[in-house]
This record gives sequence, structure tokens and C-alpha cells, in this order.
Amino acid sequence: MRYLPLGQSFWVQRLALPSSQQFVFKTTGVTLSNPSNLSKPQTQPGEYHFTLRSVNSANGKVIKTYLSARNQANDNFQMHEDVVARFNENGYQQFYTYQDNVALSINTQSKLMTGSRSIPLYFEHNQPGIFTIEPINADEQDHAFTVVLEDRHSKILTDLYQSGYTFQHHPSIEVNRFMIHINAPAVGVINQKPTKTNLWTSSDKIFIQKDIETVALLEIIDLTGKTVYSNRTALSRGVHVFQAPVLPKGLYLIRLTESDQSTTIKTIF
Repeated sequence: MRYLPLGQSFWVQRLALPSSQQFVFKTTGVTLSNPSNLSKPQTQPGEYHFTLRSVNSANGKVIKTYLSARNQANDNFQMHEDVVARFNENGYQQFYTYQDNVALSINTQSKLMTGSRSIPLYFEHNQPGIFTIEPINADEQDHAFTVVLEDRHSKILTDLYQSGYTFQHHPSIEVNRFMIHINAPAVGVINQKPTKTNLWTSSDKIFIQKDIETVALLEIIDLTGKTVYSNRTALSRGVHVFQAPVLPKGLYLIRLTESDQSTTIKTIF
């Protein structure tokens, strides 16, 4: 028996089979909370409220997912987010995040002051087709944060503030196809000529986002000050991903040095 949190309702579908008279129940959660506050720009440092939607090009059906960070949130904080229409048979795609073994349509986490946060984004539909993932009211969001969609199937990275992402779906593709990377405003930036640089990690990958073309030196430095990885590379405008080498487990500094600025973050490999 599954108990629903306050503020949720559900529908039940009964299929009567003449031969056995067995019933098949399929439930879909419905959020009754008002999500309008999730689409507002941040009001406190470290807060974000992003709305993403998935659009089915065949029938125009739309499913929304909300990503939120709040100052009052903590590891045990939840809103009405345990919602996923897993058995919806009306032509809707399934589009949700996943955290702590719970499928979420409203994912609320603690504030993000520095660094990055990577959130699995699940997508499923029982029919092949073309779909688009895009933000809603991107011009109203806080662009100090970066929202990057990673397609782990096609290896494509998309800055969702620049454009939506259109992809070909097939039911055989694993549902945990996407990852959302939310990157807080960079810290430890020393620059004379301000250009936007976002630097973050997820698992054993290093992500760099630039708003101009540049040549940069990417370094990984251990706690003794030794440079254990170095790569000078040309970066075009957009998001780039680098595979970190196999390193002993521990805390490292990642430094990106350009002609006019240097950005450093801490990470654990």
C-alpha cells in the first residue's frame, strides 16, 4: 500500500478481463501545489527556480519538470515532488528527475552557493519520436547560474539558456539518458577583462563553458601543490568536456588559466 502525501491525488484505471475478472490498477500522481513560485528568478543568494519542459513534436504534448534550490531546504526537505505518470497511456512522454530512489517532477534541494550540482534527468515513452527539451521563461531566470543538458547517449552538451535540445527517441534507449548540470557563479576568478567562464566537474569529467573563443591551460593540482594533469587547448564558444585521468582518491584543485583570467575550483576525484 502506498500512502500519498498531502496535496496529491490520483486516478485509477480498472481493466476487467472477461476470462479471469482480474483487475489491473494503474496510478498517476498529480501535484496540486502551486508551482508558480518555481518559475520566478532567485530571491536569495544560492536559490534557483528552473522550469524545463519536454515537447512531443508529433502531438504537442508537454510535460514539465521543476528544479528548485531554497535557503530553507536541507537533505530531508521535500515539497510535493514524488510525482511521475509512469503508466500514462494518453500519449504523454515521461519526464522527471531522480533522487534517492524517488522519481520527482519537482526536485527541491538545498541552496547552491558555489560549485555545481548534477541531477539525473529521466525520459521515457513507449513510442519512438522526436522530442525537444527546453526551459520555460529563460529570460526570467537568474543567468548567474548555468544550466547544461548532457545527452549521455549522443554525447552532446547543450546550454539551455542558448537553445533547446531536440533529439530522436526510441523506447530501447535507457531511460536515464540525460543529466542536468547546474553550475553556480564561478568563484576564485582573477581577471582584468571580464568574460564568462564556468568550470565544474561531474564524476570523472571536467566541464568548461566559455562565451568567447580562447586558448587556455587546464590543470589538476593535488594538495601538495603538484600538477598531476596539464592540457593547453583551444576553446570555442560553448561547453566542452574533458576526461580526468585516473587519480588517487582525494581532494584536488582544477585551474583554468587564460591570458586575461584564471579560474580555480575544488573537487574530489
